[in-house]
Amino acid sequence: MKIAEIGTSQRTCWQLCRAKHYHAFIMGKGGNGIVPLAEPLAPLFGRCGHYALQVWYWHLANGAHPEEACGMASEAVRKFVQEQRAEMAKAFGGRPPSYIDGDGSELTLVESFLNGYASYYADDRHLDIISIEWSFTIPAEIFYDDPSARDLPSCRGTIDLVFDTPDGPVIMDHKFNQYLETDLTSRASFWPQAINYARAAEVSFGKVAGFILNQIRKPTSLRPTNGESFDDFLSRIRSEYVSYPDYNGDYPRKRGYFLRSGILPILEGGRARRYLEEQKHLDREIVEAYAGMEAPAVGEPPPHIRRNWDACHRWGAHCEYLDLCEYGYNPATLAAFQEREEVHM
Repeated sequence: MKIAEIGTSQRTCWQLCRAKHYHAFIMGKGGNGIVPLAEPLAPLFGRCGHYALQVWYWHLANGAHPEEACGMASEAVRKFVQEQRAEMAKAFGGRPPSYIDGDGSELTLVESFLNGYASYYADDRHLDIISIEWSFTIPAEIFYDDPSARDLPSCRGTIDLVFDTPDGPVIMDHKFNQYLETDLTSRASFWPQAINYARAAEVSFGKVAGFILNQIRKPTSLRPTNGESFDDFLSRIRSEYVSYPDYNGDYPRKRGYFLRSGILPILEGGRARRYLEEQKHLDREIVEAYAGMEAPAVGEPPPHIRRNWDACHRWGAHCEYLDLCEYGYNPATLAAFQEREEVHM
């Protein structure tokens, strides 16, 4: 089995659990992995939020006022959510899961976030935007600047935003999380993606001036709590994104929703080379693990694609592929999944 392209999400998944990597990126007739039919609300919120920012920045780059761009982005997200509902309804035989069955919560939450974001970051209209949602696929020998890497998969990824400055291009990466990282300079797991993106941008745009992590906090709960009515919940979230935007702000009993780093200089010299060298060896490890397998992979992975049972339950939730590992590959467990159409890396 040959792997043509590989990205950060694949590498991270492989290091967490090889069996999950097999399910998410390899299994299936198309060779792109399988995904649950029902997408939980939290990742759906993040996906819709990313799309909202993509449209908002596109309209800013084309001269729209932040509020005007916000309205156009909201309309685009509305259509996007309708498409998601239709897809889920089709997958579930005419009726989507209850959490996305017409209650409007995912749309209202994203629109609330977008209104607060557009108000708080209105000055982003002055950014000299080079590219939005820039997808790259770079041959490994060019990416790693190493002719011996020509047999490795191409390096692939998607950079949320690239804008120009007097010092050169700057990368901005949007992250939707329950908790926000306040100290990035010492967080080792943050740097591989930053270095990857910087290397890709360097190949296409020239030396990168820095990297910005643009964090957006999801509401503590994506559903009403403590007897709160659904309407009161949505009203509160709308208000909080506008009234409590700054994560570092001094609010009574509140934590804000937006935290953006300054322009962080990308690690250079020996440290950056070390990251990329380790990653190159990781890519080769993944390629060799699947080299002897026949395509398509539609059943249980071979034993060397082992499970990491410590990763089955993380952050209060179980792995979406846990039933396959616990109960096997049968019509009942496989019925909860569909083939992935495209891998976002």
